Amino acid sequence: MAAIRAGQRLLVSLLRCGHCNRERVFYLVLVAVAVIRLWVAPIRSSLWLDETVTYWIIEGGYAKIFGRAAGPPGQSPIYYLVAWLAQLADGNNVAILRLPSLIAMIAAASLLYKLAERLFDAETAPLATLVFVCSEQVAFEAADARPYALGLCLLTASCLMLVRWLDTGRPHYGAGYSLLIGLTIYAQIFLAIALVWHGVYALYRSRRGGLVTLPALIGAWVAAGLLCAPLFPRLLEDALSIRSDNPGAAHVSLCRGWESPPEYNFGYRCWLQRKPQNCRYDEGALRCAILICGDGP
Repeated sequence: MAAIRAGQRLLVSLLRCGHCNRERVFYLVLVAVAVIRLWVAPIRSSLWLDETVTYWIIEGGYAKIFGRAAGPPGQSPIYYLVAWLAQLADGNNVAILRLPSLIAMIAAASLLYKLAERLFDAETAPLATLVFVCSEQVAFEAADARPYALGLCLLTASCLMLVRWLDTGRPHYGAGYSLLIGLTIYAQIFLAIALVWHGVYALYRSRRGGLVTLPALIGAWVAAGLLCAPLFPRLLEDALSIRSDNPGAAHVSLCRGWESPPEYNFGYRCWLQRKPQNCRYDEGALRCAILICGDGP
């Protein structure tokens, strides 16, 4: 219900943005319907393999989040802290565990609307938002207890902040942009690839006589890199482990088959032991997966 109310508030806020004609209202209603049907409806389905890792990371409480998040299947602890806070409401409720991702994706859709409206016009914004909401991968991550929805929300916010900075030249937008870049990488490090297009767009605007100079852009990117400096040892460790074919890293090999990190298997077992009674899933299939992949810690 909270997610539905959040979707309703999003629709109301979008309808208040300027003078809406019938076409815009039509698209915005479609956006609300798509959010409820594609994002909210699947939120009570059973957890899948990677989501059980999230459950394992947070089920030990605040004291164990940082250590477990630093393991091979984990990411930065930012998302897991949010998921842990949500779990305090009802630790065995699948919907509660996925609620942070749903809220983050709704916020991402709202930010995308504002970004499209700023870059294009008021007629294009609802259509772009509808395409975003109906995207298969976006819909999947909106009901997925993993860091991708939060990372996408922060990435969209950084895009909007960059455009505002380039349009106005105000320093506080530049500072906010650097901070959001850092938070995006902390939430999901692989989203750093998308930041390449930030550079392309910013350099294009700068060369056309924009209000933000090239040194200011470089300074913002350096500041973001300094914020992410604590992640560098983890990246180096992962690179070395993959290069040395560490058995703890999941990989595909034609000779050896698929090897799963023990955290995945242990996450399965934690969920089997503490799952809510009304959660429907193929328990036999999960147990077979544990036997095939091996024992956990």
